[in-house]
Amino acid sequence: MCSSFAWYSKAAVYGMNFDCWDFPCRFRMVEGEEGLFSFDVELGGAWLETASMNRHGLFANFQGNISQRHRNVGPGPGVLPVAELYRGALRSCATAGEVLALIGDRTVAYAPVPPETNMLHNLFADARGGAFVLESSEGRNSVTPVAGRSLVMTNFPVDSLEGRIPAEGEDDPTRPGLDRYGSLARGLEALGWPLRARDFLGLLERVVQEREWETLASMVFDPARARVYVCVKRDFSRIWCADLGAGRIASGAGFAASASFSLQGEGVSLAELAACR
Repeated sequence: MCSSFAWYSKAAVYGMNFDCWDFPCRFRMVEGEEGLFSFDVELGGAWLETASMNRHGLFANFQGNISQRHRNVGPGPGVLPVAELYRGALRSCATAGEVLALIGDRTVAYAPVPPETNMLHNLFADARGGAFVLESSEGRNSVTPVAGRSLVMTNFPVDSLEGRIPAEGEDDPTRPGLDRYGSLARGLEALGWPLRARDFLGLLERVVQEREWETLASMVFDPARARVYVCVKRDFSRIWCADLGAGRIASGAGFAASASFSLQGEGVSLAELAACR
């Protein structure tokens, strides 16, 4: 039950809170793919790429989408499995437009069944101002492009808002995460310039979760500098900085002692970062 955004002004910035049960997580550079950073989650004994940015500054992620319009689409002609789209986009595309071209007229399938495990949607965003949310709606692709300076995604179908920003205090039980969506959207609209990573982490701090779903990682992606700023387990007093060019993540503001980890190979676990003070 996560929250994410793409924001554009004089530069592009992406952000995500990963909210889940306390599953193993890791940060790494994908082996054999130049400049491809990935935040992975271990589910059912397999590591799943969950939030990524490639060397062109293209961002992509997965989040839960609690939607009555979500439908399973089986394999067949004209069907593109979402895992194939995700990996193909990050390995071959530089822009959101190129991702849409990769999809073409194919239907994106969120498999496997049952639907409780695959009710997902994706945010794709590039460093040039292009972004969209991809969702399944009654067995068809639904694409919501960025309008204005930002695009937000939480855990309900973004297309159901038709571009509207929820009012403060607005509630709708059929739209899980509506409050988080509204808080992020309004906060992003109010931002000026210049800004620091800490300003965007502050927006993510406003929408953390601590109960059934807890915020395990908060990430701000800076495609211009090829960096990712990370706070773990809702501790926003300590900020990690991943330098994708160097392939390392190092302690930054708030740490009593310096620490640095390689992102190569298996990368570094969230638990290893959380243990540093």
